[in-house]
Amino acid sequence: MLQMLQEQRGLEQTPGRTDREYQQLTAQFPQAIAYDTLFTIHQELCFGQQQASLELFEDCQGAIAQLEHGPRATMDQRKLAGS
Repeated sequence: MLQMLQEQRGLEQTPGRTDREYQQLTAQFPQAIAYDTLFTIHQELCFGQQQASLELFEDCQGAIAQLEHGPRATMDQRKLAGS
């Protein structure tokens, strides 16, 4: 997903950037809910008590599908994401 953000939205990957910072940056995108889903699942699996499950995997697949088939960023959105 971070690679997609860079390629499709012009949002550069930054090693120190947290999930919450990425959530703030993607909040204005049309598929903000899909991004939020992926960041939230990542946080729960890596830093919480959540166990990986088929349901979470399917949620991730659905969110990625939305991102792959959704509208592309406009130049204005890319400029905003880069700031």
